Amino acid sequence: MWQVELPGLITPAIDGSVQATAINDLPARCKVAKWSSSSIGQEITVLCFDPTGSPYDTRFTLTYQYQRSLYGGFAPPPSTNFSYLLGPGANSLIPVATGLSVVVFPMQAKLPDDIQVTASGWNSNFCALSPIWNHSGSDTVVKYVVCFNNSGALADTGYTISDNTLA
Repeated sequence: MWQVELPGLITPAIDGSVQATAINDLPARCKVAKWSSSSIGQEITVLCFDPTGSPYDTRFTLTYQYQRSLYGGFAPPPSTNFSYLLGPGANSLIPVATGLSVVVFPMQAKLPDDIQVTASGWNSNFCALSPIWNHSGSDTVVKYVVCFNNSGALADTGYTISDNTLA
């Protein structure tokens, strides 16, 4: 378990997006177990696991974004579940079956783009994108976010997801 502090990155509440990715030549995965915003900045707990679901000590990358695109655009979505052109609450998550959901980012279909997803919570569940996202008119559609338990069975679990464009 890793405690990551990002001092000076102060928001009024949990806002933006956090992603954690394992860096290892061996099978490993990381996730955001806990995330909070305090008067000093962002505080994030990262857990990493081996293929058996046991805690695993590995390097990882952590990405936190708030009011800036990963591509460096000046005016990307400024808060969680915010679509820059449409305002708060415009994005949608549609559960399809256990462990499967469709996510729609309206009016975000601009190239180049990038989608990132990271499971959240204290267990060893994990999520992926399957298949890759597509564009439908002016919308970016992620079909599907697919989440698994450690045995590989589909499982409902929390996750963070972000859509980044050069916009």
